Order: sequence, then structure tokens, then C-alpha cells
Amino acid sequence: MRGLLLLSLLSSLCLATTRSELNQSVSWQLDAQQLVSLNAGDKTVLVVQQRFTSARQQGQILIINDVGFNQASRLHQLSTPMANVGWSSFSMAMPRVYQLPDTQEPEQDPQVAADPSPQQADPANPPSVAAYDWQANDSDEIYAWQEALLIEQVQAYFQQLGVHPGYRLIIAEGMAAAWMIKFIAEQRIQVDGLVVIGPYWPQQTFNQQLPDLMASIDIPVLDIQADTLNRWSHLTAATRRIAAQQAFQPHYLQRQISGLYLQTPYTYPWLSKMIIGWSRHHGW
Repeated sequence: MRGLLLLSLLSSLCLATTRSELNQSVSWQLDAQQLVSLNAGDKTVLVVQQRFTSARQQGQILIINDVGFNQASRLHQLSTPMANVGWSSFSMAMPRVYQLPDTQEPEQDPQVAADPSPQQADPANPPSVAAYDWQANDSDEIYAWQEALLIEQVQAYFQQLGVHPGYRLIIAEGMAAAWMIKFIAEQRIQVDGLVVIGPYWPQQTFNQQLPDLMASIDIPVLDIQADTLNRWSHLTAATRRIAAQQAFQPHYLQRQISGLYLQTPYTYPWLSKMIIGWSRHHGW
């Protein structure tokens, strides 16, 4: 309900998302049999599925990459080693939200208007997603719409695909990880465990909320931080750990890693071993 209210409040703003671009990108990249469609509001969201390949199923994992990466990239490479030990996975992309150019044009001299510049932006056909980056000065409306869209997708996933036996985990990176911390702390989604990699918001006021949100989570959390991750995640790394310890959260664990490069395939075999070892410690 909260997500629907946010979306209705923001419907009059000149904002757009990249859901369709992400769907198109992954549909070109993978076979249709690897994709599952979710109905999120009035839109379709494509999710990459990987069924477990072991004799016994442990549960299912929702994998969410950082903003700017599609469903089949980066963390999706965890799906195969996790499938080998009994985990089915579903990889989701986090849609980017950006502001369209202003459609109201100032009055111009008729002679000038007759010869528009070829550099002029067309609001009906905004540039590619690659032209938009999250910045510290993004408006609160953009963050609010990001939150509404993502909780809509995640809740749609659990309602439509979260029916498999076993435990339920989430593995998320960057901004997606920050939103998962918030959703779980506010009890808007229920899972058995959470793995976050370099959680951050690229806005100081929001980013400073992460330690308190982390401290209020009472499920097992594996908090992975690395020297290769961005400055925003480093700003709260120590305070996330201290806040969880001060809140007496016995199932919180932070791991500091040197040389974690999520863009390279060789990272994922040993990263999956770390996650598998952590999950087995909790009896999963």
C-alpha cells in the first residue's frame, strides 16, 4: 500500500525508469527458458532463474545487482555454485530512476525555432540508461520512487515465485543492499537471512541511516565490505558493525575482504564458498 501511495503521489512528476531497457537487455542476452516474468503493478519484470542441481533443495535466493546492471550480470554468477549445493536462485535488476528533460520550452524567435539545434534533447526519447548516474544531489522524489518500484518488485517476487520449500535468502549489492536492509528492518519483507555487499546510498542523510537500520535487524546478516568498493559504503562500514554489536545482534557478521572485484568471473567461486560456509553455520 505504501508503495502504491508513493507511486500515485509521484505520477505527476517528470520521472522515468529503465525497467523496459533492462528487460530488453536480458532478453537479448539469455534464452527465454531462463527467464521468468513477474507482474509488478502494471508492468512486467523479467527475472533470471537457476534451479538447484543437487539431490536436496536447501531453499531459494533472491539476487539483486546494484543499480546500472541487468539481471544476468555480476552477482548472477553466484547462481551456479549455489545451485550445486541446493539453492534455487532468481536474479533481479534494480531499475534506475531519472528525471526527464523539461518539456516546457521558452518562447523563441520564429526564425530560431524554425531551425532547431540537432543537439536538442527529445523528451519522448530520452538518452540511454548509461547517460544517467546516481548523484548526491538527486531529489527526494527520485529516491521515493526508487523505493516504491523496488519494494513493488520484491513483494511481487515473494508473492509469485516465493513458494519453493526451504529457507529464503537475499543477496544484494550496493544500493540494492541498502534498500534490502531498510525493507527488512521495517518488516516489509520476511526472509531467513541476508547477504549484503557494500551497502550504500549516494546521499549523506540517507546513508547515515544504515547503521541504525542494521542494528534493528534480528535475522542472520553477512555484511561484506571490501577495499575496492565505493566511498559511500566505506563511510558506514565501521558504524554498521558497531551498531549491530551494541544492539546485541548475535547473528550479525561483517567480513572485510581485500581485492574483491565483482566485475571479474574468478571472484565468484570463492565468494560463493564464503556464503555457503556462512549459511551452513546457521544450519541451512
